[in-house]
Amino acid sequence: MTGWMAHDSGRDDLAERHFTRALPLARTSGDHALAANIAASSSHLALQTGDPAAAAHWAGTGLDILGQGPRIPPLTARLHTMKARALAAAFQAAPAIWALDQAHQTLATAAEAEHPCSPPTQPSARSASSTNSTH
Repeated sequence: MTGWMAHDSGRDDLAERHFTRALPLARTSGDHALAANIAASSSHLALQTGDPAAAAHWAGTGLDILGQGPRIPPLTARLHTMKARALAAAFQAAPAIWALDQAHQTLATAAEAEHPCSPPTQPSARSASSTNSTH
């Protein structure tokens, strides 16, 4: 959060330092989703400051981190999309399209993951009606 506050205040150098410090702490905690989100933030910041190579690197780092933990399809797709944006900014069309396709496939084939970083799911009409009939 402090990294984004620094960025919003125009202090991208400070934001980068906050994210750089936060990543090893998140990795040490074992929270892969938190570490991957920090890498995603670093990717976004790098792209905002005009460094698409660093942005692609950070998105790849986030994907590598997620590969070590539970499947979190929305976050995986976000990182693929961020990598695609960075590659497109670097005029690497074919790799950017491939990364975007990976994001699309991740979302299209994903089973819902139960994790705090995943968006909430809506109960089906059937389960909602069966819940109501028991009361």
